[in-house]
Amino acid sequence: MTCLINPFRHACLAAAAVFATCTALAGEPTTKPIRPGDEVYAAKCTSCHDLGMGGAPKLSDKAAWTARIAQDKDVIYRHAIKGYKSMPTRGTCSTCSDDEIKAAVDYMISRVQ
Repeated sequence: MTCLINPFRHACLAAAAVFATCTALAGEPTTKPIRPGDEVYAAKCTSCHDLGMGGAPKLSDKAAWTARIAQDKDVIYRHAIKGYKSMPTRGTCSTCSDDEIKAAVDYMISRVQ
């Protein structure tokens, strides 16, 4: 960025500084670390999946998971992320990333297989 016109030099330099800062920040990771599935489950999923609330399959009920596990895993992920029947979108974890929801699903599946 060339700042040749004197009356606008300060504004131009300020814009250049902002641009440089934004460019530098763009290279820094801004995502939070992904919580492990067991942690997400313990914090957000137990209220329904431990008690079977709203028809949620209990984590302790392997038979209830059989048909679910037989589906493609992407279907299970989609249901957990987008919601399905009485399960709301992202269950009770509106702040969870897709990867955290998937980690919780993977954790539950590992427990019932």
